[in-house]
Amino acid sequence: MRIKANRNPLSGSAFYPWFCRRPALVLLAAVALMVLGAGPPEVKRVRVPSAKVRAWFPAESELVGMPLDEFEALVRSAEEGAERLTLRREPRLLRARHEVRWESGALIGRSELQVEGVAARATTLALSPWSPAIDPDSPSALALRIGGDSQTAVRIDPGELTSTITLA
Repeated sequence: MRIKANRNPLSGSAFYPWFCRRPALVLLAAVALMVLGAGPPEVKRVRVPSAKVRAWFPAESELVGMPLDEFEALVRSAEEGAERLTLRREPRLLRARHEVRWESGALIGRSELQVEGVAARATTLALSPWSPAIDPDSPSALALRIGGDSQTAVRIDPGELTSTITLA
């Protein structure tokens, strides 16, 4: 009687399923499926008799009733928001924090801007109507831009979607 030892799953033995022998292929297929599924969630409208609603959802689900037109408006708003995120061409100011102190007869301040940029290219964010007085020798002066219309703006570099810019 001959006894065979178990073989390594990556060795190509017929005993193991194909996905154990080709883990890189499985990983590639999983990543491709995730990328194809990216995007806003699709709403599937299903009519369910009110007597059977509890059977369609888990017992701990919080069910909220709303009129159909209100629900459709909510769905449209979500779809428009998702579309705006993909089509955004200009940076957006998320938060501004300013600190100022009176020192030797002058206001000395610092501003911190949290900005959502555009990943594809460098852009500028208009600071209108705010116009900071920045010392030209300050490192933060490099981020400032003044357009032909005399509007002050700050440069947003490509790459990071959210960045913090400090002006002092």
